[in-house]
Amino acid sequence: MHLLIMRHGEALSGVSDFDRPLSPRGLDDIRSIASRLGDRGTTIDKILCSPLRRTRQTAELINNFSYCNVTVDLCHALAPGADCEGVVKKLKSKRADTLLLVSHQPLVGNIIHYLTREILSITVGMVACIKLKSFNPYGGELKWVIQ
Repeated sequence: MHLLIMRHGEALSGVSDFDRPLSPRGLDDIRSIASRLGDRGTTIDKILCSPLRRTRQTAELINNFSYCNVTVDLCHALAPGADCEGVVKKLKSKRADTLLLVSHQPLVGNIIHYLTREILSITVGMVACIKLKSFNPYGGELKWVIQ
């Protein structure tokens, strides 16, 4: 399984955390990243995202600009305050060759470290691709990153 882990795009401030939308720059950046994912020829079977507005928007943009007709599921295991064990438990129940997770910091960085031992500086809109051999700690290999 290939696991793509993505942090949502830049969001506006001044709104409740749950309802913060992507900023105009965030929208443009995610469209650009979606195009770069498409240029890589990456196919995605399913998208899981946090239920917060900015992650839903990010997932929808990736879906619309790169991978039409892919199922996008809201996943509370990807919401702020979640932990790696909850994410891994959710992943074990999913059947997909390539799965995209859209979430928040620090969870995105924690999942990448949990699965690969890598410590990355996580920027908004960043996507990391992990080839999973197992769901155990360090059971994956970081293949590439798009920032």
